[in-house]
Amino acid sequence: MSTCRLCRNLVRDENSGIRLSLEFTPECLQKSVLVHECQSCAILLNGISLMQDNTWSFAADVSRVYGYGLATESDTLTLEVYFIDSRPRLMLEFFHGDHTGESRYSVQRSCHPFVCVRI
Repeated sequence: MSTCRLCRNLVRDENSGIRLSLEFTPECLQKSVLVHECQSCAILLNGISLMQDNTWSFAADVSRVYGYGLATESDTLTLEVYFIDSRPRLMLEFFHGDHTGESRYSVQRSCHPFVCVRI
């Protein structure tokens, strides 16, 4: 499997220190999923899509997404979704695994940087 240019397969670059970081627009993420068939980007797109409601659309209302996660002992990837208007950012946290060998993905939604509500 080749390395995705957008998400780098969610593996941190040795030059970036202890954090994984990425940045993308809705168009870039959709292209990575549809054209380059990146499975990691598909998970991100699916998680963001699950959070849409009748007040916003990922493709129409989002300007940019910043993602980051610690590369040491952490199974959490945080995405900060910024809107094209004055709405507050939406923070999503992706969690993976429970260290028992069973993988599970969950998505949490929060507009406050310190509060996450499990859906």
